[in-house]
Amino acid sequence: MEKNRGVIRELLKYESELGHSEKEALDNINRAKGHGKVDKTTVWRWLSKFRNNQMEITDKKHAGRPREVDRVAVVNAVEAHPSMTTRITIEEMRESLTEFFDSKNRDWYRRGIHRLEEQWQKVIENNGAYFDY
Repeated sequence: MEKNRGVIRELLKYESELGHSEKEALDNINRAKGHGKVDKTTVWRWLSKFRNNQMEITDKKHAGRPREVDRVAVVNAVEAHPSMTTRITIEEMRESLTEFFDSKNRDWYRRGIHRLEEQWQKVIENNGAYFDY
């Protein structure tokens, strides 16, 4: 899949260098590589990056789940600290979450709602790419 992403991104970069619109790039790549190979959102996002002189086509490192997991290390960690795992019942989880949310006052919820606009603006400005809060 990574190899395919790289090929599509190279094609999008080429389309950008030719000055093609998002629609032209979408149509050209799907005609060459097969219908549905690239979607509108991907074309818009990458052409926008290229127009802003962000010419790198590889993914940046970001926080998240690692692609490969050392299973032995995970098993050892779970066995060493069983209380730190998610091996809890649904009812225990429900009680814990209820207790957490009940402990919050109205201002806590109000601040969270008001921050949503700011956070979504950051998502838009970063073209959906990962960023630190």
